[in-house]
Amino acid sequence: MIDAARGVYEARAGAVRRDFLQNIGTILNEGVVRVVLRSTQLGTVEEGFISQLRPGDVFMLAGRALRLEGVGMMEARVVRADGATPTVPRWGANKMPLSNRVGREIVAFRGELLARLEAMDFNQSPALIPWIAERLECEEPNAAIIFRIHAAQHQISEIPTADFLLVEELIGEPELPAEARLKPPKENRLRRNPKPPQGELHLAGLTVASKIGPPPIPPALAKPRYYFFHSLIGRAANDALARVVALRLSRLRGGNAVSTPDDYGFVLTVSEEQRLTAADLPILFAPENFLAELDESLSRSNLLKYHFRSAAQTGLMVYRNYFGESKSARKLQWSAEVIFNVLAQYEPDHVLLREARRDTMHSFLDAPGAAAFLADLQSQRRPIRLRPVTDVPPLSFGMYATKIKEALLVEDPRETLERLYHQWWTRLGGEDTAEVQPTRPAVT
Repeated sequence: MIDAARGVYEARAGAVRRDFLQNIGTILNEGVVRVVLRSTQLGTVEEGFISQLRPGDVFMLAGRALRLEGVGMMEARVVRADGATPTVPRWGANKMPLSNRVGREIVAFRGELLARLEAMDFNQSPALIPWIAERLECEEPNAAIIFRIHAAQHQISEIPTADFLLVEELIGEPELPAEARLKPPKENRLRRNPKPPQGELHLAGLTVASKIGPPPIPPALAKPRYYFFHSLIGRAANDALARVVALRLSRLRGGNAVSTPDDYGFVLTVSEEQRLTAADLPILFAPENFLAELDESLSRSNLLKYHFRSAAQTGLMVYRNYFGESKSARKLQWSAEVIFNVLAQYEPDHVLLREARRDTMHSFLDAPGAAAFLADLQSQRRPIRLRPVTDVPPLSFGMYATKIKEALLVEDPRETLERLYHQWWTRLGGEDTAEVQPTRPAVT
């Protein structure tokens, strides 16, 4: 019933009961997002994957590197990024994250191992293998592998512990085997055309037309810089921390800093102009305004909108079913995005917006864990050490593998990464730990 004089709409009890029973539930309707270059659809990806990306992120689709420009109504607009290393790992919702308790145990073990290494001559350090086997309750062959990895880390860089935050700087791309490089672009057809239109390449009277444009121009010779942050606080907390650090670095140096989170820390990929100094690190890891800046970083991504749609459906502001008919994911997103934009502009403290932020920061991310890490870093006056390295250190290899595995040329990246690891380990010094004794670079 509508009372125009009072401006009140009173729903009938039966209609309210019907709408409630048809739309109650907390499970979000997932959809697929079309990936579009100009007017050409290249394929589709899961909506949950796209929701994590920000404009500028590079991801792989059908063996090609693509850079995200923006997201519309179940549509992701992209441009070619041939030769670029993906900035996000493949979608792995079924991967169990590292628990906080396990993380604390790893940090404690590293601290004990470092103390024992520093208390003895390095050539006698293999004597620690029985202690590692007893400490970790594992067999001696496994303990020997763990020892060799940490001994090499100790010589090339240093073992990160709870006493400080280790940041390793690597300049340039590490050498990869041929099978671990990006796939070259495929040309899908040839046809004659004396005046090729835009997006085609004229070669000797032939026009090579590709579904996503011409072959790339060789990139500049500028070498990227990788920063490995050993903040062992779990993937969700590292994701939150990496977003804020990347935002602060962009403010400090300009440009877009690319972050890749992992269970053991995160990787920051920057250009030469964005290189870090020791004086920058306290600014990047200041606990002040962390949650506000995380909220600002989320506002630039689609993650908050994705969680708002879940809150709007659960709160019955957006109906999944209406008069017995189910709405498509595209219509649900359109309705939720319209409401989101209105509330963000006129009522930013609306209960559904608060719920979307809470769900994003506490369920998908671990904002409290990241904030507690920064607060502890400051209160305990733990130093942040910036150490240059000439190759990917052993304890950073997992973080680097998370970053590059989407760009591998093979169907099974696990096998290639294992082969790449053995090639890299041989270059570091092979099976004999005593051979791995390069000069340790200075800390800045």
